[in-house]
Amino acid sequence: MIKLGTYLTIAFIVWNLCVSQGYSWDGELSRSPRNVPENKFLIAMLPLLDHIAQQCKSNVSDVVTETQTMVVTIKDQLTGLQRDHMENLSDMKAQLMESFSNSIPKNFEERLAKIEEHQIQDSLKRSEDFQKILERIEAFEKNVQSKMENQQESLKHTDDFQKILERIEAFQKEVQSKMENQQSAPTYAFTGVGRKLNREKFERIGSRLFHISETPGDWSQAVETCRGLGGYIAYIKDQDELTALAEKLDDKHYWLGINDLVSKGTYVSEASGKKPKFFKWRSGEPNNVGGVERCVELLNGGMNDVPCFSYIYDKYAICQADNEI
Repeated sequence: MIKLGTYLTIAFIVWNLCVSQGYSWDGELSRSPRNVPENKFLIAMLPLLDHIAQQCKSNVSDVVTETQTMVVTIKDQLTGLQRDHMENLSDMKAQLMESFSNSIPKNFEERLAKIEEHQIQDSLKRSEDFQKILERIEAFEKNVQSKMENQQESLKHTDDFQKILERIEAFQKEVQSKMENQQSAPTYAFTGVGRKLNREKFERIGSRLFHISETPGDWSQAVETCRGLGGYIAYIKDQDELTALAEKLDDKHYWLGINDLVSKGTYVSEASGKKPKFFKWRSGEPNNVGGVERCVELLNGGMNDVPCFSYIYDKYAICQADNEI
């Protein structure tokens, strides 16, 4: 009866044969006594054990071969999957590119070129407009500079501006004194006693007789010119008379008889001393610039208050034969 330990030993040997595959049992038994019952049994079992070892080796080799075959198969499958995946990605990329191309208008490049061309032209146009503005500003500055130089030149020709103001003030005082004298002696101023009208110098314009002087001067000189002809510096009574008179006038400055020398802002006629009823002021007039514009001129059908002393533009007298207005 073989002991339990013997069976366990046999089982261990079989397992070891399958695991180690190269273990030499002949060498092991040669070191053990052969007359031992267990060893005798093992010696008897050696052919069987060798057969089992050979089977184990054969099975392990098959497993390795099968495993390698499976590994190759798996690699092939992975390679195929990777190739299919790349092909799918390429197809998807091509589809996306085609879809993107279809979403862009066929004449996109042409339209883009037109937009760029329009932007360039618009930019050039703005540059040209800006250049024109600069040129206009420069021309305006030159014009202002020229006017200032002309004004300075005019002031030089009349000596000193302060002297001009002094002469204006002296003239205003003289005229005011004459006006007061006329008011104190109305027979001479209003009735024309002591005057003889030079009828040949007057012509009928509208319903009254007028004379248009060809000699320039200041307001006081215009008054004396009209008196020398037996008349009075004129006042225009209404629009009809102004229209008729304007047809006889040139593009010049002409003195009128109305003024506010006696009372600032209160205009009266030099001929009659009466307050005028008709005015045809130019835009923004009267404005009494500098407080010295106390007489009135006629320019292109419109009235303008100016200094009684003419120092910039030549002014000519308009005389009337009567002193009714």
